[in-house]
Amino acid sequence: MILGIGIDSVDIARFAHWHTYSRAMLLRVFSPHDLDFCLQKPELSAQRFASRFAAREATYKALCTYAPTPPPLRTLCKAIEIHATACGAPKLIIDWHQLPGIMQTAPLLSITHTATVATALVMLQAE
Repeated sequence: MILGIGIDSVDIARFAHWHTYSRAMLLRVFSPHDLDFCLQKPELSAQRFASRFAAREATYKALCTYAPTPPPLRTLCKAIEIHATACGAPKLIIDWHQLPGIMQTAPLLSITHTATVATALVMLQAE
């Protein structure tokens, strides 16, 4: 059963300079794993930052559809990490221990982008 769904699109250009920000500043939004991935290839960093940011926003929107009191977005950002499956599809990992009072779900994530826009769709399913 689907408990929540969220979608978000962001302009990739907003993230063009994020690779120049300090690691400490970026860790306020991204996990160390996501940050390393985004900075791995400078020519792709804006697209990667945008995609992962959109995933966080989409997750927040999905949580807001079923959680009576969703956590602040910044708290949620720190609890999220995105990995790749064996076939390369994105996998949303949520550290539920950082989100007390929020029912644990099985998240699904899809990310896509054009040259200018990154979009993420998140569905939260009952486990």
